[in-house]
Amino acid sequence: SLVASDGLPYLDTTEVVCAEGFRIKGNNGVRQARVRCTDAGYAPLTLSGIVAAGMEAVDELSAVCVPLMCDTLPKPVNGASINGSVAIGVPAFFSCNTGFYAQGGTCSAQIGSVNSCKNDGKWDVTASCYAVPSAGASSC
Repeated sequence: SLVASDGLPYLDTTEVVCAEGFRIKGNNGVRQARVRCTDAGYAPLTLSGIVAAGMEAVDELSAVCVPLMCDTLPKPVNGASINGSVAIGVPAFFSCNTGFYAQGGTCSAQIGSVNSCKNDGKWDVTASCYAVPSAGASSC
């Protein structure tokens, strides 16, 4: 019988559990799945034991787990999100419209960042843009 480079015999299945912050490729919320060695590579299975639709097979068993992605950072009022969805642990950047500055920055900082989302991919902080004070007003 054929045996994959990871040692799993052709058409056999094994259980894969991804580390915290990772998920099964093709399913953002699932950290554990049965995987079958197929002609196309390792493919995650549905609960009924068939290759899950829309889930790409991968060449190495270790590639079944991919980083969990954060939801896109919500657009701040008077600004915009810059880099869309990012992996957990990667900061998301946002920009502020003219006349506004980014939270945590100086009055001239129009680009800001929010550290990482939580392990479930949700943000527990919001990006904020504040109006630049008029000349002579108190500092930022």
